[in-house]
Amino acid sequence: MRWSGIATVFSMLACYGTLTAVSVLAAFGLTLPVNGTVWASAIIAFAALAILALILSYMKHTQRLPLLLGLVGFAALIYALLINYHWVTELAGFAGLVSGAWLDRKASRTIAS
Repeated sequence: MRWSGIATVFSMLACYGTLTAVSVLAAFGLTLPVNGTVWASAIIAFAALAILALILSYMKHTQRLPLLLGLVGFAALIYALLINYHWVTELAGFAGLVSGAWLDRKASRTIAS
């Protein structure tokens, strides 16, 4: 199932895409105020969609590792964005989501073959 990967990419785009857009605009002298709460909520919402997709896919292929990696990554993202931010924790969260989505896709392809 591709949905976990798509939601993970959107979560990363919400995070790093917004940061890049604000930085580029600042380089041109334009300031764009970004509400941190809304920004973090968008990142977490897309990550939650990725987890939902991993759960639905788990019910088809029953391999636990993709879901486990996704859940650990999701927990790391929540911790980094809502409790105590550190870029390493955030990066580890995205790494968990990406790994889970990749293994999910691999498991789904194995079932389809």
